Amino acid sequence: PASGKVFFTYYACDSGTVQADQLGAVDLDSGVVTTGLLASSSGYWRRLAVIPGQQDALAGLADRSLTLIDTTGGTVPSATNRTTVLTNGYFPDVAVAPDGSRLVVGRSEAGFHGFKAYSTADLTELHSYPLTSQYDPEPGSVAFRPDGTLAVAWQDNLNQYYYLRYYKPGAGTPFFEKRF
Repeated sequence: PASGKVFFTYYACDSGTVQADQLGAVDLDSGVVTTGLLASSSGYWRRLAVIPGQQDALAGLADRSLTLIDTTGGTVPSATNRTTVLTNGYFPDVAVAPDGSRLVVGRSEAGFHGFKAYSTADLTELHSYPLTSQYDPEPGSVAFRPDGTLAVAWQDNLNQYYYLRYYKPGAGTPFFEKRF
């Protein structure tokens, strides 16, 4: 929860036509559900993640942007001035490190397939984890263990294999890789 609420994404529709992609929240104390809180400025919200140690902040991954969302503004959260535009690609998932210092996003775009780490302070790029496959790899899930170990998963689009890699905290090369 952020600011004592659980936030969620949804589509606002009118007669079956999508009007906007929005954030909603459930107040954990009162049970009140509020909708229409914040529309994405670049496509629809794909994922939301709470940032550990920053109880009033969320990371929001949309089609073409990664945004830090401030939830302290009363009933309506606001996008901070910390937004990174993610251009011309596919961005399936986001995960935040247990210490709240960085987040990792799966990215597939011209010239790069893999995962990139960004600072939660200002969204500067910290590190990249490229996928080195000759078969058009498509990033999938990303997650952190409580000890900071990073897990990334992807699919080889030609042969339909699935892969899993683990990185120790701060490491740029994996210590484990498995093909399924």
